[in-house]
Amino acid sequence: MIFSHYNIHPQPVKRQSAKWWRRLSGVFIIVLVVIYIGLTNDVAVQGYRLRSLQEEVKKLEEDNSALAIQVAAAQSLQRLESESTSLALIPLDRIEYFTTPTTAVAIR
Repeated sequence: MIFSHYNIHPQPVKRQSAKWWRRLSGVFIIVLVVIYIGLTNDVAVQGYRLRSLQEEVKKLEEDNSALAIQVAAAQSLQRLESESTSLALIPLDRIEYFTTPTTAVAIR
């Protein structure tokens, strides 16, 4: 009996190529799934952050409105009149305005 180191019935090349192709496509699908999960997680985190920032903006707008009301109250005429008496200010009886002649010019 003669033995040869060559395989008498070699497997077709297509079969080995198909196994390699299946493994490569499986790895590719796994990589795509991992990327998809990562992107989905990133979008969810950004959504929570956006909601948090929107709530902070709403709170700051409410605070701003409250401060605007306080400023308006602080500048009200009644408050200014009541504080004028505490500063020993007296009301004017007669108002006089300074007028200049229309022909006046500045000289160098």
